[in-house]
Amino acid sequence: CGLMGAKAGLEAKSIIEGNRIFEEFRGALTEQYVMQELKNALNLPTAYWEGRNSEIDFIIQKSGQIIPIEVKSGINLKAKSLKAYIDKYSPEIAIRTSLADYKKTGVIYDIPLYAIGSLAEIIDGGGD
Repeated sequence: CGLMGAKAGLEAKSIIEGNRIFEEFRGALTEQYVMQELKNALNLPTAYWEGRNSEIDFIIQKSGQIIPIEVKSGINLKAKSLKAYIDKYSPEIAIRTSLADYKKTGVIYDIPLYAIGSLAEIIDGGGD
């Protein structure tokens, strides 16, 4: 994340104060953070899914399951793309990570960004 911010010329002050420039990069920085955590925690290849008018940030295969992962940089949990993916493919588990608290609704596990490193335990243990 630091290298990405440096390459983009994003000053530390922008991140700390959350100004307009930071708002432009917040989603990309959050996705980069999640990618790093996925690589560190799971060391699995990741893919990206794009459907008609929808996209999923990451797709992983773990324990015989194809798992979509939607990344949100705030607490807004609206995820039309994740719903479209679930409706089309009926995964056993779908992950949405954000600043919101942990909860499970149907097949969707909402995981706080700070806990994304524990994704392996959630997948392998069913998250309950």
